[in-house]
Amino acid sequence: MTIVHLKKANGAVRIGFYVIPVLGAAWWLGRGPALKAAAEVANAQLIDLAPTLLYLLGSPVPEDMDGKVLTSAFRPEFLTAHPVRAGNASGVSETHRQSGYTEQESAKVEERLRALGYLE
Repeated sequence: MTIVHLKKANGAVRIGFYVIPVLGAAWWLGRGPALKAAAEVANAQLIDLAPTLLYLLGSPVPEDMDGKVLTSAFRPEFLTAHPVRAGNASGVSETHRQSGYTEQESAKVEERLRALGYLE
């Protein structure tokens, strides 16, 4: 079981999350003034925990971050007062990462992979 407790310095966010793995799935139990009571969030995944925690801390969520903020778990008035903010790409995702190769080196690597049958 993983326990995540958030408490900002100004006391604006007091949320506790309990992530309990059960037979390949996970139950998230949350409690706090920002959350809906007895809400069941459809299609939530473990990968959604990081962007949701960033949102709760008032930080922008990098645009290339996997997962999503679980907005359906929050009270509408909280979402209105605290809209989800997208941040700049972190630069670590596959789509935003620089390879470190020059154009010529990249072409050579592709040529070798094609010769080995990895690329068509």
